[in-house]
Amino acid sequence: MHKVYLKPGKEDSLKRFHPWIFSGAIARFDGEPDEGEVVEVYTSKKEFIAEGHFQIGSIAVRVLSFHQEPIDHGFWKRKLEIAYDMRRSIGIATNPTNNTYRLVHGEGDNLPGLVIDVYAKTAVMQAHSAVNGIEFELNSILVEKWKGKAYRLVIQRQKRMDGVLDLWEGEYTYRCILTNDYESSTREIVEFYNLRGGKERIFDDMNNGFGWDRLPKSFMAENTVFLLLTALIRNFYKAIIHRLDVKRFGLNATSRIKAFVFRFVSVPAKWIRTSRRYVLNIYTCNNAYADIFQTDFG
Repeated sequence: MHKVYLKPGKEDSLKRFHPWIFSGAIARFDGEPDEGEVVEVYTSKKEFIAEGHFQIGSIAVRVLSFHQEPIDHGFWKRKLEIAYDMRRSIGIATNPTNNTYRLVHGEGDNLPGLVIDVYAKTAVMQAHSAVNGIEFELNSILVEKWKGKAYRLVIQRQKRMDGVLDLWEGEYTYRCILTNDYESSTREIVEFYNLRGGKERIFDDMNNGFGWDRLPKSFMAENTVFLLLTALIRNFYKAIIHRLDVKRFGLNATSRIKAFVFRFVSVPAKWIRTSRRYVLNIYTCNNAYADIFQTDFG
């Protein structure tokens, strides 16, 4: 867990249990925390004072606890039980004439950034979180996809970066995930499907670039060697493509290896001996090749 150190005197508001830490109050970080990561907060005298979610912005940390404790499943279960017991004690959660109420109201329930509304047997959650460095709003509701079988629908809303209003979605882009996972948080579900999607894109890349969908041999051992070698070639290609000025070759960082071969490798060339040395003549109108081979071949 990364640590955040405050400037002298900036811990006073936290001593009064204020749930926000502004970016201007931070002196330094111990490492580089990711957005949404839980961090520990220390005073300028290196004394622990709070822990909470880190965000990039004017509100840098939203405090979840003023004690050193794990922010895990047990923590969230306890917080929700406290919120529910309070609503029940004042007759909101168990009112026979009303089945709609707000179970969690952000800072009011010591859970800044989190809102949960209950509508009969459905709870709708809104959390301003950061997933993979991008700010999203997340909701999770139960829906009946098939008769008698309830599923969890996770709705992800992201503000459009280009500022263009979509005809159907307006200024936001919506993505939905239908799952039977009731245990994981909405953030964990989105991260899991993003990671799975990234792996699927890698397999698609290998199928198109190296023919993984048509293995060349009949025996598993031989095909295993083929898979390993082509995976190494892909990694080597990715390392090259991130170091070259690929735009000069008519490529970009996401170009498939086929485009790389046709534009970079498959170029007419001929070795010519002159003045007791060999010179590689490359027959192309792209001057970018001259910069690459100038040191070795003159």
